[in-house]
Amino acid sequence: FDSDGKIRRWKTPTTKYQHQGGTFDRFRSPSGMFYGWVHLSNKDGTGRDISVCEIDGPDRSLKVDERSTGSNEHHAITDNGRYFLSSDDAREHISIWDINLGQRVAQTPYPGDDCSIGWLITLPERNCAAAVLRDDDNDKQIDEVVVWDLPSGKVRRSWRYENVQSLVATHDGASLAVLFKNSEGDSREKFRLEFVHIDDGSVVHQLAVSAVPDTRGDRSPCFSLSHDGTCVAIQNETQDRLDIWDLKTEKFQTSF
Repeated sequence: FDSDGKIRRWKTPTTKYQHQGGTFDRFRSPSGMFYGWVHLSNKDGTGRDISVCEIDGPDRSLKVDERSTGSNEHHAITDNGRYFLSSDDAREHISIWDINLGQRVAQTPYPGDDCSIGWLITLPERNCAAAVLRDDDNDKQIDEVVVWDLPSGKVRRSWRYENVQSLVATHDGASLAVLFKNSEGDSREKFRLEFVHIDDGSVVHQLAVSAVPDTRGDRSPCFSLSHDGTCVAIQNETQDRLDIWDLKTEKFQTSF
C-alpha cells in the first residue's frame, strides 16, 4: 500500500539474484519505495552481494566486503535509496555505504569491545539512522540508543535505557519511539514507551505499559504507530489483545 492507500504491485526477482549462499536477510526503506536482499558472495563467508530494487525504477547492486556468518547482521536503507547500512559479526562497527558510488563512505565504531546491536533502522524523510547498542557484559542490561547523521556517521544524539524491547521511528522522522523496561518501584506497569525528539533530545510522549512480549531477540517491533502520529497500537501479551493509545492525551483508548 502507498501512503495514499493505493495498492501497487511489482514483480520481485527470483532467479536473477540467487547466489551460492542464498538469501539470509531482506530490508526495505521506511517509505517502502526501495527494497532489497542480502546474499552471501563466497563460501568462506567473505563478501556480500546487496540487491536493491526501486518500485518503477532500475535495480542496483552493491558489493559489501564484510566477513560474517550473518547470524548477528543488521541491514537498513534510507528513504531515498542512497545509503545502505550494515553491521558485522565482529561487533566492531556499522558500515555506511553509498549505493550510487558503490563504496563504503563511513564507519561508526561500537562503544565497547563486547557490544551487539539490538535494532538498526533508518528514519523516514531524513538521512539519519538509529540503533540500539547493547553492552553484553552489563548485568543490568543498560542499552544505548544512538542516532547518526548520514553519510558522515557523526553521532547526533544518544540516550540510555534499561532493556530496550523495540525501536521505531515516527513517520515524519522527527522522533524515536523506544519501548523499554520500567524498573521504578513496584509498579504494575512493567514497561514504558517513550517518544524522544532526535534534534533536542526532549521527551515528546511517555506511556506506561503493563505487558508486552519479549522482543529483545526479534527484529519485529511489538507496537505500531498510526500514519498521522496520533495513536499507537501495542501488543498486550497478558490479555492476548491489541491496545490502542491516544498520544495526545497519553491515555488508553480501546482494545481488540
